[in-house]
Amino acid sequence: MAKILVVDDNKDLRETTQVFLEESALEVVPAIDGRGAKEILESRHEEIGVVLTDYQMPRMNGVDLIKLVKVCYPWIKTILMSADDPQFVEQLAKSAGADYFVVKPFNITELAGKIKEFLEKEEAEMAWP
Repeated sequence: MAKILVVDDNKDLRETTQVFLEESALEVVPAIDGRGAKEILESRHEEIGVVLTDYQMPRMNGVDLIKLVKVCYPWIKTILMSADDPQFVEQLAKSAGADYFVVKPFNITELAGKIKEFLEKEEAEMAWP
């Protein structure tokens, strides 16, 4: 199964999300911001199935990261998460092409289920002759 790139400049949230997703049998690659994620994607994009990114981060925000992913790696699913004004950020997420949006704090079980749904659909599509 493909890996999840978890991008958040908040170390505690990034590490907590990673632990919970790994407990849900998902493999995680962490990144501290959008630029770090971009570097990981450049060398490991074939391993990544979902990018889960925070909205507000230094160097490159989550919306700009999603735009980059959709141009360079359109098969990768993207999820934007934010604690900011949900209606405003959700509109930004949609305009960037995000596949899903979650408001912080989020239910990690529901999020893991959505990620698994994305990855299983991708695997099924790849297996189709």
